[in-house]
Amino acid sequence: MPVLRFADESVWRDCCDVAHMHRRWGSDMTRMISRRLQQLEAISALDELGLMPLDSRDLDDGVVEVVVSDDVVLVIEPDEVRTQEDEFMNTIAVIAVRTRSDEVRP
Repeated sequence: MPVLRFADESVWRDCCDVAHMHRRWGSDMTRMISRRLQQLEAISALDELGLMPLDSRDLDDGVVEVVVSDDVVLVIEPDEVRTQEDEFMNTIAVIAVRTRSDEVRP
């Protein structure tokens, strides 16, 4: 089972601080983001993402965009595999949660 890690405190607040999330995203989107994070915690490796009932797409440099709603996405990347007491532990780094309108267009 992977461990979720957040790129910085701002990303953590956008994904885990319920009061902040309600102000920024509203209650429905807060629940949807929380559900996506739980789904990510349920996979054993990022390779299994395609087996989950959610949409995702690979971006540059191994970064993956996971759809939360029509306009909101989580941006994740695989992190290093660590060993802890003889068990492998995969970590997934959540590097952003954003609206698609925030994306930089080429």
